[in-house]
Order: sequence, then structure tokens, then C-alpha cells
Amino acid sequence: MQKKSVNLLQKRGAPPTFWERLYEWMTNTCRIIVVLTEVLVLGAFGWRFWLDRTINDLNDDIERKGEVLKSLSEQEQEIRLIQTKVDTYRTIWNASSNFSPIFEELNRYIPDGVDELVVSISSSREFQSMSVSGEVEREKIDKLENNLKDSNTFTDVVLSTIQRKSSGTESRYVFTIEAKILLNQSRGPLSSYADIES
Repeated sequence: MQKKSVNLLQKRGAPPTFWERLYEWMTNTCRIIVVLTEVLVLGAFGWRFWLDRTINDLNDDIERKGEVLKSLSEQEQEIRLIQTKVDTYRTIWNASSNFSPIFEELNRYIPDGVDELVVSISSSREFQSMSVSGEVEREKIDKLENNLKDSNTFTDVVLSTIQRKSSGTESRYVFTIEAKILLNQSRGPLSSYADIES
């Protein structure tokens, strides 16, 4: 009978050479690094593709909106002009007074035969003033001046200019009467008159 022996000790071989270690590294660690690098490169390529497409879409959108803005620029100018006019009309309307009673009363005082009558009314924060100019006989000027002085609507009535103008047999005078207005009825908001005056 033969004796069997079991050797539990590991055989000692020669240490691995440089090429063997390089081969082992390339087949294990290097392969993992290469795979990860390829994944990163593919991810970067996909992200770059998505970014380029997004930028192109944004550029196309900007060009479309720019064309729309160019087409609407003339309408915008017209709208801004209309807004300015509306604001100006609203300011004038709110700042003005209702001059209808003044013109009605003045119309009762104007004598017959007045040529080229000009009535102007100016308004400031302190007072409102009126100026009446025309051409008529001297006695009619006096009558108009006296009527304005007797009125409760006007004060400080002054015959500021008068000049004789002879035409044929009758003598006519060019005159200007100025007065301050006491009546001051402010108008309501413009919107409340919209239905009536439109």
C-alpha cells in the first residue's frame, strides 16, 4: 500500500512580469474605465444634440416674434397716438367748465348788426376770463358793455380797445371788451357724457 500525502502549501511561482500585470490590468480595470468613458461620451453627445436643437428652436421662435413685432410696430404707434389724444381730451374735459350758460347769456346781450364777432374764453386756476371783439356802431358797444356790467355772471368788465372805422355814411367802431367770469360749473367725468354726446 502506498502512502498518500496532501500538500496544503501553495506552490510558489515566479513573480508576474510587467507584461503580465499590464495584461491583467487591461482585461479588468481598463475595460471598466473604457466602458465608463464611452458612456460619458455618449451622454455628452446626446446632451449637446439636445442643446443645439433647443437653441435652434429658440432662435426660430425669436425670429418669428421679431417679425410679428415689426408688423405690429405701425399699429403700436397709432395706438400710442390715440392714447395720448384720449388722455389730452380727458384732461381738457376735466379741467374745463361748462360754458353753455355763458354763451347763452352773452348771446342775449349781443346787438344786431355786429360784424365778425369773436368770443374767446380762457381759463386758469385763479379765474376765467372772456374777450369779445367785433365791429358795430358806438351806441351798441355801450349797450353791450352796460349789459355785461349789470350781469351777475361777469365782473371787471372793461372796454379795452375801441377804434373808429368809417365806412360810407355811418361810423362803425372796432372794439374789444374783456371781463372775468364768475360762473364756474365744472363738468362731470367724461364717461358720464359718452352716451349722450356719442
